[in-house]
Amino acid sequence: MKTLEMQFADKKFYEQVEDFRRTCDEVGIRGHTDSPARYEILAEESAELAQAALKLARKLREENPTPVPINQLENDFLEEVADVLVCLNLLGFDLHHEWVETTMVYKAKRLLRRLRKAGKRSF
Repeated sequence: MKTLEMQFADKKFYEQVEDFRRTCDEVGIRGHTDSPARYEILAEESAELAQAALKLARKLREENPTPVPINQLENDFLEEVADVLVCLNLLGFDLHHEWVETTMVYKAKRLLRRLRKAGKRSF
């Protein structure tokens, strides 16, 4: 099984997102809910993603661990990531938009600076 990092680094991931976007456009899925409802669905799915991430972190840290196997927790996490991406797509979010990519790079560099300042070599 690929690690989470390998799955997200895989270029096929972005190709699959684009395939999903095209499919949504073809079947007109974006027209089935109004914009406020889409934001509500995104908020709910984002909360579920946060819960899945916390549960996975508990298992990895072995503090207050859950009896759920690690591979199931990783799959649950990835499923929630997919749900959030579906919601972002419904809102017209573009992963390849220049502003989004620039902001992601900025945020990643900022996090790295903060970790270095705190003396963290890895996390």
